[in-house]
Amino acid sequence: MPAIFRDLTERVRAERALAEVSRQYRLLAENASDVVFRASPDRRIIWIAPSVTAALGWDPEELVATELADLFRPDYKIASAQNRVELYTKGQNVNPEGGFLFELRTKSGDYHWVSGHEHALADPDGTPRGVVAGLRDVTDLVKAREEAQRLSDALKASNDSLRDFVAVASHDLRSPLVTIGGFTKILADNWATLSEKDRLKQLGAI
Repeated sequence: MPAIFRDLTERVRAERALAEVSRQYRLLAENASDVVFRASPDRRIIWIAPSVTAALGWDPEELVATELADLFRPDYKIASAQNRVELYTKGQNVNPEGGFLFELRTKSGDYHWVSGHEHALADPDGTPRGVVAGLRDVTDLVKAREEAQRLSDALKASNDSLRDFVAVASHDLRSPLVTIGGFTKILADNWATLSEKDRLKQLGAI
């Protein structure tokens, strides 16, 4: 029976190269300090990097099949609802410059400031396929900005107080200086004709 052979060298080489690229991407995603995740069109997390444990305390398995929005502060959830509709259901990237800034609840119950960049995924025909996103803990940066703003406000208040003081002092000093100037001119202009008593009277007024 005749045998048919087909050279699959290139195919095997391509499959190995693809597997190596996939391995490298997974190593990058799983070991990056930022938290990378993918969510389906219904907004539920399909996969999230193990770095979420160091960042927020959650095990990846605890967040799979949940929505990231479940960890938002309630007031932010309302404010960002329309953006998430555009992102997930229409496949439109809506990242503001610098990414989204919001607070996420940690496993311990407190909140961390997070910067998020999300990218919509779509099939070739444009059908939305969810999103892939990266999250970065920026709590220290936000606190530093708040402290800088507090110091700026305090400096402004101090400058305002100094300006008010100078204005009041200038006003309060103007009248006596005018009076002193008037008596000094009288004294200087009439020195030779004034008696000793009148000179002492003018000096006393000054």
